[in-house]
Amino acid sequence: MNKIILGTFFKNLRNKRIVLIFSIIIFSIISFEALQEHYHLTYLKQFGIIDENRAEFFKLLKGQLRRWLIWSVLFIVLIRFIKKEVSKHELTINDYLRYFFVIIAFVLLNIILISIVELLLSNYSFTFSNLFKEFLPYFIFRKSLIFLLSYIISFLILFYYFQNLDLKLKIEEISTLKGANELLTEKLEINKSELHKVINIKVGNTRKIVPILEIFWIEADDYCVIVHTKEKSFTARNPLKAFEEEFDAPFIRVHRRAIVNMSKVKEVSFSNKPMLILEDDTTIFISQRKLKTVKAFYNQYKSY
Repeated sequence: MNKIILGTFFKNLRNKRIVLIFSIIIFSIISFEALQEHYHLTYLKQFGIIDENRAEFFKLLKGQLRRWLIWSVLFIVLIRFIKKEVSKHELTINDYLRYFFVIIAFVLLNIILISIVELLLSNYSFTFSNLFKEFLPYFIFRKSLIFLLSYIISFLILFYYFQNLDLKLKIEEISTLKGANELLTEKLEINKSELHKVINIKVGNTRKIVPILEIFWIEADDYCVIVHTKEKSFTARNPLKAFEEEFDAPFIRVHRRAIVNMSKVKEVSFSNKPMLILEDDTTIFISQRKLKTVKAFYNQYKSY
């Protein structure tokens, strides 16, 4: 289920409109941060506090893009954490506190990675003193709040998005099961009706009622047919064609002189002389013309 949810999420991300809107929002945030830093450094430059080159907007924008790229990489990891939590139906206060501390951990990790990257790209030598006394405090002050808010908002949006998606998938599963149950019920009703289906055969001056599912096979006998059951056989003054048109599966015509109830077959052979052996040990040969029909009937079932 979780794989389906995550796969659907990334499939939705491939939608050009979603990607465009998401990209515009993220780039707007990054540009705003770069512009804010630009005006701040420009103000300091006027008093000669900093070097003029440090206030260049595109240089600042490049730095912001680099830092938000690290944020994005960690955010992908956070997505996998979120989708594991979606299966929980009831969230407690402890769950919310745990999520908050997870986000705090991601923010701290984010700032540590940014501090390391920026220190490596700077003119400073890489020492723990420079990292913990200079870069880490600076980026905690500059980035912790906005990263914390962005992670919290993104977490909440994705969490409830995944929950909604999970609910939709469950509804689809229920609908599928409902459809399968309706189909099964329909088949059971058909089988139930078949149990009560009968034919009446004139025997002398009387009529014999024979349940269809008790018939083993029907044999052509000149202009009549012989209906074979387990106990008795009855002669009816009807052509075999009439029974073929009236009966559906599991009754199949296997020869020009025979219709067989396939539910009464205990063995089948497709050798040089294809034949069926019924439960009462009656052997009925299959004609070459009907061999394909019989094979098609058995191909509906899985072989072992």
